[in-house]
Amino acid sequence: MKQIITEQFIEASPEKVWSILTNTTANGEWNPFIIKMEGSIKKAGHL
Repeated sequence: MKQIITEQFIEASPEKVWSILTNTTANGEWNPFIIKMEGSIKKAGHL
């Protein structure tokens, strides 16, 4: 399995960020790198 791991400080609530990142339908509108996602998205056990 391939993974992309990165860090960024964002001035928004974790819930708002999570809702944007997991909106697979709109991902291609703002993310030129990953334009399509399929499958399940879930939080890791410990970050």
